[in-house]
Amino acid sequence: MARWVYFNPNPEGKRVGDCAVRALCKALGQDWEQVYTGLCLEGFALGDMPSADRVWGAYLRRHALGPVWPERIPTGRRQKPRRPLAYPGRADGHYPDRLPQGLQ
Repeated sequence: MARWVYFNPNPEGKRVGDCAVRALCKALGQDWEQVYTGLCLEGFALGDMPSADRVWGAYLRRHALGPVWPERIPTGRRQKPRRPLAYPGRADGHYPDRLPQGLQ
């Protein structure tokens, strides 16, 4: 039994640049042209690109899940702590966990 099933609704068979469109096709059961046109209109209304998170999120809320869908979709990734690009280390190669008070 195959675990993965190939799915590419792009009419030209392209596999790059339309990930949001292809994902929404699968999730909503719509064809590629319908989703792409809808995302373009949604992006135009929001003043953003069709692949922007807020654009496809608004399209998904409007067409599938309604107002119960959260505004912010958790990605499961933890934010890395912000550190400066360069900060002083010690001669033994160990770097401090925090910057000295004067450099924060």
